[in-house]
Amino acid sequence: MLNLKKFNSYAIAVILVLIIIALLFKTCSDAREKSEAISSISNLLKDNSELQTYIDDMGREIAKKEVITIPQVLGDSIKENESLDVIETKIIFKTLTRRDTIKVHLIDTFIVEQADTFQVKAFQFNDGWVAFGGKVDSDTLTLDSLIVSNAYNIEMGRERKWRFGKQKRMVYIRNENPHTSTKDVISFQLPDDKKWYEKDAVKYGVGGLGMFFLLR
Repeated sequence: MLNLKKFNSYAIAVILVLIIIALLFKTCSDAREKSEAISSISNLLKDNSELQTYIDDMGREIAKKEVITIPQVLGDSIKENESLDVIETKIIFKTLTRRDTIKVHLIDTFIVEQADTFQVKAFQFNDGWVAFGGKVDSDTLTLDSLIVSNAYNIEMGRERKWRFGKQKRMVYIRNENPHTSTKDVISFQLPDDKKWYEKDAVKYGVGGLGMFFLLR
């Protein structure tokens, strides 16, 4: 019985050593894969599809672009928030807000400063998205405030051009502000591409099981 117990302990130890060697090999393989992927990510960005835009029935611009899929091993290279353990999706987009031809009414206003009274022209404008106010004094226009509001609706999923066509990951960005247009979009999807035996739960489970048999 004692020899069998020793044999079991040695067998478990050998299995654990083999697992450790396999994990070290996988780590080296991941490092090589990461290096190769980083060197090609600029090509992925260069070859990424062009931004497509259109206006919906409510006058809002919708922009869409294909999502770039990169391996999870590159997650740390694009992650900016350290509080995230794993990054799954990243979206970067640039917008421009432009409001054409704004007409405002000037109102006579009197300003009293240190017993002196000045007459100026004041104005206010607010269309729900762009708001500003100010005054005109002689040949000087002063803006007291300028506020530009926006809201975005972002959806990411798969689509195909025809029923049996290849699915592509796409991101859609809708600007709720009708004066805002999207100028560029870069989006990344990082699928969990680990094999079942590479999952942390499996690693910890095998390690715990090995320790259990060793300590028996």
